[in-house]
Amino acid sequence: MSSLKEILDQEDRNTFISKYTPYKYAEQGKYYKYTELGNYFKYKAKYLVANDQFEEGINACFKAMNYFAEINSANGIIEISDDIFLEYDPNLPMMGRGTPGCFPDR
Repeated sequence: MSSLKEILDQEDRNTFISKYTPYKYAEQGKYYKYTELGNYFKYKAKYLVANDQFEEGINACFKAMNYFAEINSANGIIEISDDIFLEYDPNLPMMGRGTPGCFPDR
């Protein structure tokens, strides 16, 4: 867990996006970067919730959802939404495909 904390402590450096992407590769680069940033915040949320920082974990989920929304990744958004709803009520039916998202199994 300490190595994960070290990575999360360097968030500004790890999540920097250059705005000067060549036009030819702009859309492909945006999709890749936003997918990676969405995944970064999804895993950050998993770490925070596992360490009893639920509020910060939910905020990280919302950041992940924003990045997935930028690239119209409905699956990414649904995956995280499932985890948020299931955290409040484990008996709710899942909207997505049951893939692991933000929160660890409890």
